[in-house]
Amino acid sequence: MDINEEKLIERAQQKDEQSFEKIVKNYQDRVYSISLTLTGDRLEAEELAQRAFIKLWRKIGKFKFRSKFSTWLYRVVHNIFYDYVRSEKKKKNIEVPLEKIHSLTDKEPNMYSKLEKEELKEIIHGTINKIPKKLRMVVIYYDIEGMSYKEISGIIRKPMGTVKSRLNRGRSILREKLGNILGAANV
Repeated sequence: MDINEEKLIERAQQKDEQSFEKIVKNYQDRVYSISLTLTGDRLEAEELAQRAFIKLWRKIGKFKFRSKFSTWLYRVVHNIFYDYVRSEKKKKNIEVPLEKIHSLTDKEPNMYSKLEKEELKEIIHGTINKIPKKLRMVVIYYDIEGMSYKEISGIIRKPMGTVKSRLNRGRSILREKLGNILGAANV
């Protein structure tokens, strides 16, 4: 952890608002991006990000510097997302937005030569949202957000073996569902 960030966090733990504002400024884009990926809706992502920073303000004193601050913060976002999913007012299906699917299709651009890239993104978009939530979250964090196994492990509070297993199962389900849609030869 950067010494300057550590000092900011320590001051924010003492309820120094200016230090906390700097932390928010440093992480707001990333928290919003993750929130948007999880919710699929800009307004709901803004609300989720705002809730995360409110909770951060209340809970920052509990950060013990045993892990990366970003991992701890993303865990806060992860928990708020699950609260969001469980809330009575949100009964709709949570979907990953199309613009976040690019990393899944850009790795092998000639893989689906018979489909236009946008059509493929739409198919993947619809399919990734059919993966069970706990598997989908790991696929999103790893393949779309580019997080490491260790970071994901810290966020979902499961061993790295569980993260790898969930990623493998999530990808396998995605591959199977895409195979059923596109034909096994194309997946």
